[in-house]
Amino acid sequence: MNTFEFEGQTYLKNPTILELLSEAGLDDENIIRVATVFERLSISRLFHLQTITQGQMEKMLNGNKKITNDIFSHLQLIKHQGRIIKTGDELNDIEKHYNYLLTPSTSLDMMLTYSNAESGFRTQSVIEIYGPAGVGKTQWAMTQAIIAMKEWDCSVGYIDSEGAFEYSRFNSLGKYYDVNVNSRIFVSNVNNFDELEHSLDKFEEIIIDKNIRILIIDSIIDPLKTQYPIAGEDLANLQPRQRHLKTVVDKLKTLAKMYNMIILYTNQIRADFEKGITPQGGNVLSHASDIRIELKEQEQNEQFELLGLKLCKATVVDCGFLPNLSGEYIVSPMGIMDPIEIKSITKHTQLINKTGYICINQDGDLIEKSI
Repeated sequence: MNTFEFEGQTYLKNPTILELLSEAGLDDENIIRVATVFERLSISRLFHLQTITQGQMEKMLNGNKKITNDIFSHLQLIKHQGRIIKTGDELNDIEKHYNYLLTPSTSLDMMLTYSNAESGFRTQSVIEIYGPAGVGKTQWAMTQAIIAMKEWDCSVGYIDSEGAFEYSRFNSLGKYYDVNVNSRIFVSNVNNFDELEHSLDKFEEIIIDKNIRILIIDSIIDPLKTQYPIAGEDLANLQPRQRHLKTVVDKLKTLAKMYNMIILYTNQIRADFEKGITPQGGNVLSHASDIRIELKEQEQNEQFELLGLKLCKATVVDCGFLPNLSGEYIVSPMGIMDPIEIKSITKHTQLINKTGYICINQDGDLIEKSI
């Protein structure tokens, strides 16, 4: 339901701007006046207001402290679905609304096991996976999208900034998992950070209607570097670059909380003279995600190299509610796979290598590859 109860009153979880202003107690004259200001500033949805500070809003409303306080207080009530300070019982009730999405690997699920014994990626979370080229970041993103469609019977939003999303490949993965992806994948291709932010606004408009439960960005850093290049000693773009990045990651957090969904983005690495190999994005990204996972390639055996498979390790490197555990996975023609299924992985990979780029199901049966 799109409502919640608080102190005997019913409120909308995702009101329109006019509904928000009315629930905040503004009279008709002020509703029209404030709505006009917001419209002029291209603020048309609750999503836009949730990332604005009280001081910024007060400036928008020409210093009117009372109206600003009424609106901001109501925004906080909606954001927290009740009081800001909650009891343990209330927090327990909130945690009951989390959903958990398993990964393709048993050891990855063990790595992502919470204190309540649930495993996988948790809704209302922002997840970052980073690592060098070739460790399966895009394959993991695609595979996780397919698993969400299968397990949750939902749609997936996908923002592709690297040109790595190939629909025929995604469709093949869907056939492997026996999932019809045609009407349930919504893809936006972006080239810079303004386009990425615009895509987030557009996705926010269809999340409920299209039942999008997971939003993937592959990758978050490429469009940022395109829009704000930093060459040599010239750091003029650094400050606006990090400000823009902070704005976007705040929006991602808001989306995850508002719609009880998963936000997953990939990131790249860079060499740092003092710290060694580190993820890009600086302090802004280092504090942005709820779960930060590092991907590394493991030592490969001869069989893997002959088949074109790759054994990799994932490690939780930064999370306030998970230990720093690791899990293993295999990058394969069938996407990200569980190492304990090595016999079927080998069999299916040999079939694909022999026959060409084909579609198979989980039993290894050849199936028609139609888009």
